[in-house]
Amino acid sequence: MKGIHHPRYDAAALADDMAAPMTALGHDRFAAVGYDLGMLVGYALAASHRERVTRLVGAESFLPGLSPWPPLLSDPATNEFLWHFAFNRLADVNERMVAGREEIYFGHTFTSKTATPGAIPQQARDPCPSRSWP
Repeated sequence: MKGIHHPRYDAAALADDMAAPMTALGHDRFAAVGYDLGMLVGYALAASHRERVTRLVGAESFLPGLSPWPPLLSDPATNEFLWHFAFNRLADVNERMVAGREEIYFGHTFTSKTATPGAIPQQARDPCPSRSWP
């Protein structure tokens, strides 16, 4: 992510980043929830802070090594649904491809991946309200 200068930016580092505010808030033990790719961070949090995480709820993701990863080339409906997993794993090029075109990327995501397309109004999904999109 641009603007974040973390010496390592992986699930384990993110897990430590999630444990830090819990410590600051005085929570020695806590439950965690991870959804989508946040499940990978939740799993890393529970694994690296076993003495602190009392329960973990995870949903809508794959755990490498524990659950099968979908094939790279699938039927068109599966590709349409899961294409972003591979795209988001690319180093740097994905951010450069989306920069200045956030509405195309996030707009497609909000339209095609929500239970009720159009349920999220434009003003709520616009990352920069003062900017007019092409």
